Amino acid sequence: MVADNVAIGVDLGGTKIAFVLLDRAGTVLAKHQVPTGAADGTNAVIDRIADGIQQLMGGSPIMGVGIGSPGHVNPATGVVHSATNLNWSDVPLVAELRKRLPADLPIILHNDTNAAVLGEMYFGAAQGVQDVVLIAVGTGVGAGAIIGGQIVLGANNFATDIGHLSLNPAGRQCACGLRGCGE
Repeated sequence: MVADNVAIGVDLGGTKIAFVLLDRAGTVLAKHQVPTGAADGTNAVIDRIADGIQQLMGGSPIMGVGIGSPGHVNPATGVVHSATNLNWSDVPLVAELRKRLPADLPIILHNDTNAAVLGEMYFGAAQGVQDVVLIAVGTGVGAGAIIGGQIVLGANNFATDIGHLSLNPAGRQCACGLRGCGE
């Protein structure tokens, strides 16, 4: 039986949504994944996220849900402002999930690579390290950084959004609208 000392992690990607149920030590107790299906629309993707969370909850109490989303994310408001590979703009992801899940369930949203670097700091290769940078290559390119044990977000949560830095303003058109992005 699941106790209230477990949490659910969600990795929202351009091609798949991965779910994990884990305990405080980072031990994976259960996991599954589904195709993102971004072409089906924002509500369909949010429904898939809610369904996946409910599947792992199984009606038992959990500490909360952590979601890593690609793109420009505001952790304070729970909004995905721009996720190019999902074709999302200003999606209130946390608010929409609250409509589909138990109202008292804590939900935290971060950029996916920020969430990944935090995971490495707590459970992975960066345990005990105060300064670390993680670069992730998947459907897109992203980075996360921790300096002095604190996640680096920047003034507008763009500090490590390296996939959409224009490296060549005369370069190829990117899906984000800029030219010559690293992604």
